Amino acid sequence: MSEQLDPKEEAWTDEFMEKVRAGAYDQPKQSPPTPEEAKYEEIHKRSIVRWFFTDAIEQGTMPVFFNGHNSSALYDAETKIRYQRAGLTQALKSIGCLGISKYDPRLLEIPNGFRFDRPIRVSDFGDECHLCGSKLVAYTDGSAVWMGNPDHPCPFPDGIQSYSVEIDIVSGELLFANDLRAEYPVNDDFDVNLVSEQIRCSQAYAEAGLIHMYVGNTCPGVYQADSPDTLVVGNSPRKANQSQVIKKLYQRRHGSICTDLWWVSICDLADYLARSGETKETYLVKTEDTIVSVRPGRWRATCFSHVVSRNRGMEGHPYLILERCGEVRDGWRAIREWPFRPVEEELQIHRLAYPNLFPTRTHLLAYMFCTIGGSFGWHDGLVVAGGNQYHQAAVRFANGDRAEDDPEAAPVIVHELYSSSALCQIPDDAHPEYLRLALEIADYLLSGKGKDPLGQKAIRLAENAKQRISELLTKTAIQS
Repeated sequence: MSEQLDPKEEAWTDEFMEKVRAGAYDQPKQSPPTPEEAKYEEIHKRSIVRWFFTDAIEQGTMPVFFNGHNSSALYDAETKIRYQRAGLTQALKSIGCLGISKYDPRLLEIPNGFRFDRPIRVSDFGDECHLCGSKLVAYTDGSAVWMGNPDHPCPFPDGIQSYSVEIDIVSGELLFANDLRAEYPVNDDFDVNLVSEQIRCSQAYAEAGLIHMYVGNTCPGVYQADSPDTLVVGNSPRKANQSQVIKKLYQRRHGSICTDLWWVSICDLADYLARSGETKETYLVKTEDTIVSVRPGRWRATCFSHVVSRNRGMEGHPYLILERCGEVRDGWRAIREWPFRPVEEELQIHRLAYPNLFPTRTHLLAYMFCTIGGSFGWHDGLVVAGGNQYHQAAVRFANGDRAEDDPEAAPVIVHELYSSSALCQIPDDAHPEYLRLALEIADYLLSGKGKDPLGQKAIRLAENAKQRISELLTKTAIQS
């Protein structure tokens, strides 16, 4: 008579499965099992299913389909084999668990020849596809295994070999740094562990004027290629491994990038300085970022890092290649020169960017000159602010959009005025047009048109500001 299952016996060991294969548990029990015995009877059956799939997959009698998930272009033969083995290991772990709480009990009859009409989910365990993010849990019909839902294959079955974004470089100087996102805000979230999300992230920042691409923890160099309009971000391989193609890409080293973030940021230097309010001299004092002189124009960055990092045979392949691909686009040229746009156009663009915040011209002027902690501030004699919304509105303005005053807008209310506000911090080099804007809002505050009258301190500050504005305007008129 066959040995009976001991409830305390571990049902997942190799020794246990040897007994299973030897038929030690083939004889049915003669009496109804106790609850504890029933529990271990189920563990026993699930273990048999697990080993049935393990043997079938390892022997090749049960195919495993990955529905295009975790594919990647440019894989060499060794890398493909490595990933296939990893995928089979993932399949074995997933199918072996039978881990979902409400699994179909008919799964336990698969070793006896039962087949489902269509694949069903059999586990909760599974990694994610590094391309699309789908959960790679196991499905089976009893004759094959699918990793991920068979009805939802990966949208990138051939992998993603590369992707590109473009920005304009007007100044002729490219700035390479670790992280410049603060000056190019994007209102979105990204799961940057997925290649598809890395692409979406890079595209969003390119719309804001920044090349922002993943390169891993590589601290790459910036190199001049054999073409004057081509730059490379990568790590030059050892000379013994340099093909003629690689040699052409790594002609001369300009500098390097510290990648604490595992990404690189690349932009027009003048655009960054205008946004940050810094000068080139002050910026270079505090950083060792790389600056490269290039021909102004439209520049395209193509990223390969997600492929290079997964291929052992791609030593020396660039993470990024930057190439000049055309002239500066007219609409973007105006954006990059925004500090010199006529003041009334500036006001229009700010109002287009935030129509609810600035329903009238006066609402905008009060925010520019009176709000503490806002985005506006004096820079080279102008009261300026940038950001992604501003640049999108600049494109709309260039295409003919205009802001109109809302006749039903509530009156502008300035409850208080502080000595640190822009109205009270007017510099000696303030541009006359911006002095007139400051005078306009000072007159409004002193007229009492808002619902709440200003306190005595605020009135005194507004009067002092108006006097200084008048003195500067008189001085400018005499000089001109």
